[in-house]
This record gives sequence, C-alpha cells and structure tokens, in this order.
Amino acid sequence: IVSESKEGMQLVIAQPAQRRHASSAWEIVLQMDLPGARRKPTSLRAMDIFAERGPGLMLFVPREAPILLAPKSADTPYELELVGERSSVRESLLKGLSAAQVTVVDVDGDGSNELVAARTGFARAIRYRAGQLEMVDQFNARRNSDAVATVIPSLDSEGLLQGLVFYVPKEGELQFLSRGQDGVLRYQHSEDAGSMAVSGWSKLPGQAGGQDAYLLYGDDRFWYFTAQGESWTRELGTGFETELEDVYFSHIAEADFDADGHVDIVAVDGTEHIVEILRGSETGVQSQMYWEIFEQNMHYQGRTGAKLEPRQTVVADLNHDGRLDFAFLIHDRIIFYLQE
Repeated sequence: IVSESKEGMQLVIAQPAQRRHASSAWEIVLQMDLPGARRKPTSLRAMDIFAERGPGLMLFVPREAPILLAPKSADTPYELELVGERSSVRESLLKGLSAAQVTVVDVDGDGSNELVAARTGFARAIRYRAGQLEMVDQFNARRNSDAVATVIPSLDSEGLLQGLVFYVPKEGELQFLSRGQDGVLRYQHSEDAGSMAVSGWSKLPGQAGGQDAYLLYGDDRFWYFTAQGESWTRELGTGFETELEDVYFSHIAEADFDADGHVDIVAVDGTEHIVEILRGSETGVQSQMYWEIFEQNMHYQGRTGAKLEPRQTVVADLNHDGRLDFAFLIHDRIIFYLQE
C-alpha cells in the first residue's frame, strides 16, 4: 500500500500473521519512505527484472519516471531499496509510462527477464544488471507515429520469445512482429481489432482446451484471444459488453472460481463503485451478478484515495480453503469477499 502523509509518500507491505485464518490480524513487514515521488503513484506492480535479487516493485507516477524498488538480496525479499534513481535510462525511456505499457519477458533467452517499455514508434527492452539500467534491444512498430499502448509476448514451447504483438489504439490494430532468420523481431502484418483504452493484458495458461489464452482489457470491454498451434496467430474469440446503464469498467481481474476450466472475471467500475461477476463457458461470457460497493468510514477525515474506488483487485485463496477469493483496495481499507 502507498500512503500519503505530511512528510511525503510511504510504502507499506503487510501480511497475515496467521494465513490459515480468515480473521487473522495483519503484521507490517516493510515500511519505507519514497523520497523521489512528487505525486501519488497511480499503480504498483511486482516486477521480476532484478535477476538474482528476486522480484521487486515498480511504482507508476503520473508525468514522472517510475520508482524502482529491488530486494537487497534474494534472502531478504521484504527488504527493498531504491534503484536507478540517477539513471538516464529511467528518466528518458521510462518517464510517464503507465502500467499497461510495461511488459516483463526474457527477450534474449539468457534466463533473466528484461523490461519492455511501449513508446511511440517502438518498444525498448531494458535490462537491470549490477545496479544499472541499460537498453539492450528495440522493436519497431509499423509506423514511426504509432503510439503503442501495450506489448504482448509470444513464447514457444521452451519459453523462448518468438514474437510480439503491439496494440495501437489510434489505428485500432494489432501489429504482429516475428523473428526472422537473422533472429531479429520485425513487423510482419496487422489485424484490425477496433479501438479500446487499454488498462492491461493477462495471460491465462491452459485455457481453451489446454492452449494459452490472453485477455486484453480496457475501460468498458475486453478482448479474449486463444493461441493457434505453435505459430503466433490470434483470433478474436469472445467479448462482453455490460447491460448495466452508465457502467464503464475501470479494471478487471480474472480467475477460475469454480475450477471448471473457463475464465471467470471480476469487472469493476471504479467511478460508479459497481462490481459485476462474469462467468466463462464454452458459449462465451455471461453476467452472473452485480452489486454496488459502498464502504466508507464516516469518521475518516483524511484523503479518500484515487478517483477510482475500488482502485485495485486481488484474486487469491485468502483463507486457505482451496477456493479462490478476491479483495478490493478501497478508500482507507481492504474488503474481502470469500467463497462459501
């Protein structure tokens, strides 16, 4: 959680004291100041780009370069430190990025992940090594003017990068890049997909008859893609538009709540504070239920958080009963929804 006080921004990481009990108290495992943040971060992502140190965090700040936090060592995952503070790569290549514009993938097959940042006209692969950020590759879009909103990687059966897909909202197209005989990823062709304000994408391993599937999602819709054989080809499989009046989804989270092999979705409108549960099946996606989230401490006098509430959804087995649950970060609290 990133909180704001008179002294500035502060990162707090907490975990349940007893994970097997739904009513467990929480204990703080990290509390650190963020001196470089002049504005409140809009999102936070775990990023496995710090090699042998293990996964760290990336905080996205409007109109600023993101804040990078890496573990001090692999043995101390909750002891984080700021890295790349004075990096020209961070300031020039990552400034103003949204979470949707960042992808983590091993671009060169050396066993360590790089950060791929989507920009206008290209995406650049950035490596963190020995405390430094360095650009290691560039992947060009179809046109120099194409503002790439997100990058989706295509991996072969051995986990090696074979292709990329750029989504360019202005052109309403998916641009497919594949590796040539010289090993370079180049633009090959485009497919019309329509326009969408992208919030992000997710990979759904093993869906659709054992093949990987992908969700590309935005404010009011999402697109569902399934893999076709071993080559990087995609077809638009399923979409969903809510029938609720004046509801526009700000973010979604996916899971298989009933373990039937089909993706289920928690779709959230953070402006109207509405959550809609969608169930996947062989015939498509259907709405199962919806409700308005109203959770506010009338005695709380501080800031109420972002304009979008809830502003984050987490899907996990929160009470260790073998079934998936979900939780919302909203205002100054976390709300848990457990399966019965």
